Amino acid sequence: MVSLTFFSRLVKRVRWTLLPIAWLLAFSTASAADEFVRIYPDNVMLGERVTLVFKGRVAVEDFEKWDLRDLKQQFAIGEVDASSERIRLRLYPLTEGLIDIPAQKFGRVRVPEMHVEVRPNPQVRIEWSAPSGSIYAAQNVSWTAQVSLLDAANLASFEGRDSADWNVVVPQQPVREEVFAQEQGNQGKRVWLASNYRLKPDAIGTEFLVESPAVVVKNTSNQRWQFYDKPAGLTLNPLPSFLPVTQVVGEVAFVSEGAGWLHESGDLRHWIWTFQAQGVSSEDLQSLAYQLIAQIGHDPKIEWLTESYQAQQSMNESGLMSRLQVRVPYRVLESGVFNLPALQVRYFDPSSGKLKIQAVASDWGLAIPAWLSWFAQWIALLVSLFVVFSGLWLFKQAWLNWKLRRAIAQAQSLPQLLEAMFVWQNQQAWSGDVSKAMDSGSVIDSGLKNHSLGQFLAGYQRRFGASIALQALVFKLNVSLYSQVGEASVSSMSELQTHAQSWARQIPLIGKSQVLNLLKKFIRPVSKALKITRV
Repeated sequence: MVSLTFFSRLVKRVRWTLLPIAWLLAFSTASAADEFVRIYPDNVMLGERVTLVFKGRVAVEDFEKWDLRDLKQQFAIGEVDASSERIRLRLYPLTEGLIDIPAQKFGRVRVPEMHVEVRPNPQVRIEWSAPSGSIYAAQNVSWTAQVSLLDAANLASFEGRDSADWNVVVPQQPVREEVFAQEQGNQGKRVWLASNYRLKPDAIGTEFLVESPAVVVKNTSNQRWQFYDKPAGLTLNPLPSFLPVTQVVGEVAFVSEGAGWLHESGDLRHWIWTFQAQGVSSEDLQSLAYQLIAQIGHDPKIEWLTESYQAQQSMNESGLMSRLQVRVPYRVLESGVFNLPALQVRYFDPSSGKLKIQAVASDWGLAIPAWLSWFAQWIALLVSLFVVFSGLWLFKQAWLNWKLRRAIAQAQSLPQLLEAMFVWQNQQAWSGDVSKAMDSGSVIDSGLKNHSLGQFLAGYQRRFGASIALQALVFKLNVSLYSQVGEASVSSMSELQTHAQSWARQIPLIGKSQVLNLLKKFIRPVSKALKITRV
């Protein structure tokens, strides 16, 4: 009886002991049935997305244990939608063809072997240019893409992706577009896209993975395709120990433009610096300008004022491009020779791995007092007016000489030839005692009564110097005027015209004595304008 009671008690104890274990086994089996991993769809076109789903509490809890580096070599992770019971990863294939996801395990979750077939996209072709190799701290690198769209109506643009290690600049507009013709007669379009990457100052490590921006193509049916390049690995090289952390990295072109060598004391002038760089931000160029400002030492002759900055930054097919113009105002306080300071533009060239220094030599200038500057400006104005006046004088003389030659050629008789010569003489206004104008009907009588050919010759020689051609012409004219008709020495009209034309072609535009006369004619109206009384 005792043994039976003992046996019944033992059975009860075993039953209560095994019941929780059985309950845990049953719960574990039910939970495992609810956990699953799948990907869909398994056949897409490049640019379309697939969805990787992890369902179940265990999968959600252990998802962070999954190393995604292998998955990122095949897909770009666009979005992650997580809840307490499910995680969805929206993935974009990086390449076309068959993509195999091998079976693996992370934590308590088993991922089965999966396959995705990726078809080519006939509407889009992309040529990527990714950064590679090694970089330096504070260096900018570019990721560019040339997109060929078979339909010119489609739109292509870059979209950036969040990164814990990189500052990414992605312009919304393409840096360049061009339309091309196709064999079918349709028009396609090429689009150049560019983005800039720079390592964050707080990034830790020497090996970094860079993910490409997304090429987003919108077709005419408002469908979005997203394309990605494979991640790029970069190695961080430290700068040489003697360089500061803020050292500008990249190739910089610097041009200094002074305000000329001649200054007026107290006048405001600007010293202009222009920086141009590829792969250097405008903020870095401004930091470089601050270094140059610090190189300007104290000079009691020069007062330096606050500088101004004008920065431009854009993207081109090679990446980031920037330009900075600095205007440094100053005044020269004292008259005499002064010197602008010498400058050194220092930047680290990543292609050669060396520090480069562009030296700008000291520039000198001369400062003059304000009254001397005013006087020099008046002299320059008078000289300019004299040059203009002389030009008009010479033009007038050339025009009169041309009229004389034409009148000689048109003369039909000796009186008409003499009239042409005396009209030309009176238009010269050689002296105050010569009449300024002659009536065309009485010019011959007036000319013959008041002026002889000898006086004509003497006046000409005083203005233009001796002329053998004119002496010979005057002799033949005197013979023709005062000789008897029929004498052998009398020249014909054609001979006289020939001699007259030969003389007229030798008339200079200005003679020796005319220079002084020209100065008198110029000074007279200038003196009146300046109210200078002639004594």
